[in-house]
Amino acid sequence: MIFNIFYFLTRIKTLSISILCLYVSIFFLVLSFLAYGLFDKNYPSYQFIFIKNFKLNNLSYSIGFGLDGLSLNFIILTLVLFSLIFLTC
Repeated sequence: MIFNIFYFLTRIKTLSISILCLYVSIFFLVLSFLAYGLFDKNYPSYQFIFIKNFKLNNLSYSIGFGLDGLSLNFIILTLVLFSLIFLTC
């Protein structure tokens, strides 16, 4: 009897985590489709460029992020696969 209760409680935790992961992956999938819609195919360089400069202990650091057409397609493919995986769990 106690074993069944613990199994039920762990099953509820597992289902809620998988549903949360599904919602998060769908959210990012929608964002990636939005980025794909805003992507200009006639511009040959990186788009959606984000550069952050900061100083730490008298050293200057710079982090850069940009998307090109190939990387955007891989991001969409990855998010579609994640959504399908979390949907089947």
